[in-house]
Formats: sequence, structure tokens, C-alpha cells
Amino acid sequence: MEGGHNPNFWDSNGPLRGIKRDLYEGGINSPFLARWPGKIKPGSESDHISAFWDVIPTMAEITGQPVPKQADGLSFLSALLGKKQKKHGYLYFEHPQTKDHDKAVRMGKWKGVLRGWRKWNNRTGKIELYDLSKDPGEQKNLADKYPEIVAKIQKCMDEAHTPLKR
Repeated sequence: MEGGHNPNFWDSNGPLRGIKRDLYEGGINSPFLARWPGKIKPGSESDHISAFWDVIPTMAEITGQPVPKQADGLSFLSALLGKKQKKHGYLYFEHPQTKDHDKAVRMGKWKGVLRGWRKWNNRTGKIELYDLSKDPGEQKNLADKYPEIVAKIQKCMDEAHTPLKR
């Protein structure tokens, strides 16, 4: 919505909820395309879930370089080559626009979203829970039905969050 852009005009997120900078799938889910003749089989696909912090470890592995100490991603080279791929236990996302951060965790088929920003008119302070295997558009909040999954996601959020130095 920056610069007065209307995200509904292009409907670039299709059935996914949210827009750029949201922590719903419409804001963070995007395809990754790769071409590497002789290495990546043309037309191949992978359902491996990764994030932008996985790019540096992947490029380091491809080029035979050490992974920088500050990088905490996971190389997805095996997925590119059609081999068995190590997976993340979870992926953590945060948008720290204020002291009340928006947070999200992707853990297998589950996705937890915590809307923290005071500008959200539907901010509840509670984690929303979605089963992305059945609800990729994040329309049905299952948090009340699966409190044990919400507790696991809260633990991941607490573990992954690093407070900003002020």
C-alpha cells in the first residue's frame, strides 16, 4: 500500500491472505525459481519450505565457502538437486515496526500469527492458528481447538525473538 498503491488492483496474492509486509501468507509466501543446467532437473518442483535467511548458507555450500558465523539459515541445495532435504523445525518471522511486534511461526502444516502492532484494529494479543494444508488463505482460526499447538508456537516465538537494543 506504499505510495497509494492499491494491492487489490492486481490481486497478486490470489487466495492468500495479506499483502507485502504482512505476516500472513500473502505477505511472506513467494515462489523460488532456479535454473542450473546439468544440476537442476528442468521442470522439477519441491515443496521444501525455506526463507530468505537460507540463501547465504545455500550459496556458501554451492561455492564451497564457509557459512558466515552470523548466518543461521539452512542450505536448501539438496532440495534444488532433488535430494533428501533437511527441514527447519520451524520458521520465525517478525516485523518490528513498533515495540509491539507482529510475529509469525511456520511449523510444519501449522502457522501461528500474533498481530502486535497497535494500528491493527483487530489486534487481540492472542496467537491465531491456521492449518495451511487445509486453509492456505488463513481464514479459519483454529487456536481455540488446538491450544497445545498454540503453546508450542508461543514457545518458538519466545525462543526466536531477540529484543532490539534501544
